[in-house]
Amino acid sequence: MHDHAREEEVFDIYRQLAIRKPVKMKPQEEEIITTTDTFQSFKDRITQEGGSLSKAFLTYEWRQGQLKMMEVVHEAFSNNEHVLIEAGTGTGKSLAYLLPAAYFAHMEKAPVVISTQTIPLQSQLLERDIPLLQKILPFPINVALLKGRNHYLS
Repeated sequence: MHDHAREEEVFDIYRQLAIRKPVKMKPQEEEIITTTDTFQSFKDRITQEGGSLSKAFLTYEWRQGQLKMMEVVHEAFSNNEHVLIEAGTGTGKSLAYLLPAAYFAHMEKAPVVISTQTIPLQSQLLERDIPLLQKILPFPINVALLKGRNHYLS
């Protein structure tokens, strides 16, 4: 038995497409990010020792490949280019593309779409990686989940 009242609070239905209503998340401590802030200064505030990630978690170790991937993804956003990256398990790929995506969306005041191939990855992003991201970002982000009839957009 479904709780239809709860579903109406969480989802909008448009042409048989369930769209999770945006959830406004607030950061731990809001800092002002201006258009003069570079991605490098933004990344440094988060990734360096004493940065917002180390304040949010007692132990988190950035991997060199993860930092390099962040820079490559940021360059692709900045230059309106496509990039193809292959990285092994445990590289920290999610944060490596979510951080530059959040920075780009915030600075450009534009949405970013992240498409996943699998439902487990989609769940990981929504339940683990995006809440982690929100703890370390100096600005709020809005997140919406889009699901089609086959659980993905064609």
